[in-house]
Amino acid sequence: MPAEEQEPLDLTPPRMFRFVYAVVGAVLGWLFQLRWEHADRVPAGGPVVVVSNHVSMADPPILGLGLPWRRSIRFMAKEELFGAGPVGWFVRTVNAFPVKRGAADRSAIRMALAILKAGGVVGVFPEGTRIREGEVGEVHQGAAFIANMGSATIVPAGVSGTDRLWPSVRRPSFAKVTVVFGEPILPASVADLPRGERAAELTKALMSGVVAAKAEADAIQREREGRT
Repeated sequence: MPAEEQEPLDLTPPRMFRFVYAVVGAVLGWLFQLRWEHADRVPAGGPVVVVSNHVSMADPPILGLGLPWRRSIRFMAKEELFGAGPVGWFVRTVNAFPVKRGAADRSAIRMALAILKAGGVVGVFPEGTRIREGEVGEVHQGAAFIANMGSATIVPAGVSGTDRLWPSVRRPSFAKVTVVFGEPILPASVADLPRGERAAELTKALMSGVVAAKAEADAIQREREGRT
């Protein structure tokens, strides 16, 4: 059946996801005093791509817990995580889907577009992998490409505090964690540009949004920790 004739995905989270969401949310919320700012900037309906900085394996679930479970984020995750064992089980349970790194993964792109077509939320880390705090990784245009193709609102996000969580450090601490959702970006803002330039311009805009959201999250984090 041609892709355009396929039935939209059923994005209703399974019962196991709801259970994991509730348990993980309660545990992480208590341990790390999670705080989410401006979660209302994520549209309540319609296709959305959430993009964020990434320094810890804790980032995806912490970001996702900032939204209602019915609006759960489906993250692109490197295919190596989908093996056997507790990590593979957890990644599949939270509705992530695999992507091959280092090349354009057509199957991952098709899945992301199918989620957006069904009005869902896709999570992408534009730098492609975890980056040490204070460093900047190579930025890929995949998030902008997917958002443009899927006519999705882009919501940048900044996460602060997870650099002190496993596996970023040998001795993780129960640090406070702050997440800030930034101002939404619409693909329509680059509609007048030549097709070949749209992804690059959207990438610049979304990375500026991530930087701004991260700066705000850092400022809130310093205030929460009593630092100046």
